[in-house]
Amino acid sequence: MATGMVGGGIIATEHLIELGHRKIAHISNGLDYAFSKKRYEGYCLAIQSAGLEMIKPIVWNHGYQLPDDNDRKEIEKLLEQHQPTAIFCGSDILAMKTIQYMAQLGIKIPEELSLVGYAGLNYTIMSTPPLTTVRQPFVDMGEKAAEVLIGEITREVPFQDVKLPVELVVRRSTAAVNKLLLKIVS
Repeated sequence: MATGMVGGGIIATEHLIELGHRKIAHISNGLDYAFSKKRYEGYCLAIQSAGLEMIKPIVWNHGYQLPDDNDRKEIEKLLEQHQPTAIFCGSDILAMKTIQYMAQLGIKIPEELSLVGYAGLNYTIMSTPPLTTVRQPFVDMGEKAAEVLIGEITREVPFQDVKLPVELVVRRSTAAVNKLLLKIVS
């Protein structure tokens, strides 16, 4: 069982590798954020472990805002230059934006591009197709944060780095790499 954000990045990327993907890109909320950096670190560890080429990540710092023309240009450039068959997005929001762009570009998910998000937000089951995601234990995270905070305030427990289990929820946004597409891309 994977734990923590690095572990989540690893299981998301390893899932894509197990499906036969060899050109896997990453989209991040911004590597200045600790959570994004750790998810990206997991992606890098899995890519390096598999001996695959690292692709410079796309960084969309504006998270919850609607997609804009610059985002679209970045994704088009990524597709043109690297021709990934899969993308691991550092958040479900980024994955939902990516699904929107792929639809605008006429790229079918998962037939032409597999996609994984991160968070396990409930509404991702309603995307088209339903999003494969790394589910975080939000209730456990809240409880543990309260315990750590109370321990700090009362000085009963020193600060601790807590890593909770995460799980990969496989839905229909990922599939085995299309062999015909792989021949065209290679």
